[in-house]
Amino acid sequence: MAVTSEPGIRLVKVSGNDCVLSAQVFTHIFVAVFVRNSIGFWVSINCLDRHGLKRFADCGVAHDQHPRGHHYPANKIWQDADILFKKSGTALSPITLRAQTPGHVILSGSSRLRISGRWLVVEGLRFQNGYVTNNDVIQFRENSSSLATNCVMTNCAIVDYSPPLPADPLTDYKWISIYGISNRLDNCYFNGKTNMGATTVVGLTGQTNEFNRNVIRRNFFGHRPVLGVNGGETIRIGVGAVSYVSAQTLVEENYFQHCDGEIEMISNKSSENTYRYNTFESCAGTLTLRQGKHCLVEGNCFFGRGLPNTGGVRVIDEDHLVMNNYFDSLTGSEARSALCMMNGVTGAAPAYVQVQRAQVICNTFVNCSHNLLIGRSDGGGTLGPIDCTNANNIVRGFAGQLVEVQTVPTNFLWEGNVFFGATACVTNSGIITTDLLLVRNGDGLWRPATNSPVLGAAVGNYSAAIRDLDGQSRSATKDVGCDQSSTDLILRKPRVPADVGPTWMRSVAPIKTIAFNSNSVAFTWGSLPALMYQIQLISWTGLQSVR
Repeated sequence: MAVTSEPGIRLVKVSGNDCVLSAQVFTHIFVAVFVRNSIGFWVSINCLDRHGLKRFADCGVAHDQHPRGHHYPANKIWQDADILFKKSGTALSPITLRAQTPGHVILSGSSRLRISGRWLVVEGLRFQNGYVTNNDVIQFRENSSSLATNCVMTNCAIVDYSPPLPADPLTDYKWISIYGISNRLDNCYFNGKTNMGATTVVGLTGQTNEFNRNVIRRNFFGHRPVLGVNGGETIRIGVGAVSYVSAQTLVEENYFQHCDGEIEMISNKSSENTYRYNTFESCAGTLTLRQGKHCLVEGNCFFGRGLPNTGGVRVIDEDHLVMNNYFDSLTGSEARSALCMMNGVTGAAPAYVQVQRAQVICNTFVNCSHNLLIGRSDGGGTLGPIDCTNANNIVRGFAGQLVEVQTVPTNFLWEGNVFFGATACVTNSGIITTDLLLVRNGDGLWRPATNSPVLGAAVGNYSAAIRDLDGQSRSATKDVGCDQSSTDLILRKPRVPADVGPTWMRSVAPIKTIAFNSNSVAFTWGSLPALMYQIQLISWTGLQSVR
């Protein structure tokens, strides 16, 4: 463990498991800031120019002043920066825009970033204390004819970058707009969006629409309060006009927490997208397959914790597969049920396309208020699901009905399902009612006991179900539900905050104490081996500002 510091700050002690840092406080020179979020804690004591800050353009960031064209903006607050990162790297030699110290290059005011070109990497930036009015904060394009290809945004954060209250929440802009082909958004942190506009959008307009193959991976999507109207999505992929375009976007291994903006927490509006291995924690919304075909929802965990309106997956349109998911203690009803199949609407361009050939297989539903809803009508929909399959699912619940049928489906196959608790309200040989004998495992998930009747009870030939929620192989004798009893190595676990987001927000130990004495302040935190602690100077308005 090492600590670097600037004048005016001194390290008092590094011994045992604790570090103590103290600083003299001269109110007209600098400030100590204690920042806390759900991933980690960090301390900033940052030096500012009180008479104005230079912008990126003033410091030559747009010029090749570093080896191989890399750019390293200095640690400071950049006010109203308008950055166009437009270059062409290669797969072997990508060009990088990297913060001098990740998390300490802070873009505020009306700052925005555009990424345009090939093989570019943006790393370590933090957007905070600002908002924009007529642009998106970050776009993977310069304009509609100059898009990004094979570009990456990683290890970055956008925090509370919304108009200050009581501003109009209908001010509409996105935080991240991904355009182009084979771009990646990974290990980033997003929290506190309060105004209209999706947090992250994959756009399918411009030079190309099909086979974008963009990736959204291992990000932390934090609190988004209820907006009250449409436009509060956390992720939207496509729009209705291009919903049958094959985007092939991959959304995997992300952590969503309190994403409550609207019912369509994730709004799928294109085809052949994959949503897998994500964790949804206490989110008052659903993963909504709103428009588009042939999407896969696999291996996700939905934890409601009994909180209001927490939902699961909403199915609309054709040929979707919902497999190996875990739904626990969700309270949402109607369209926010744990699994809801909507009705279709008649017409040439219907608002809701009839659900056809959907497969819901090998999922586990435990302690949800409303588990399976079939034929939910919205917008005048009367066309119930057709040619769908519900197979090898576990449903355990003690409230309401385990299955609610609002519109009778056509040619609906039930097989291999095992239910327990409340009334199923569907009589079918493909539903067995018996005590599931589930036990809560060390990871908090309800799993079959060694004598559970679901072991080896799966039926049918579902070739896609070759692995379970944990990534373990399903043997020739398959179990019902998302968990296969196996001694194989567990390849995956539900995502937790420590798995995702920027490394600089994950690796700092929690602050243990903050002590004030006359004109000094001291922070104590538990040291972690092999970490570099970096302390910076900022403007101060009074000790009472520190919490």
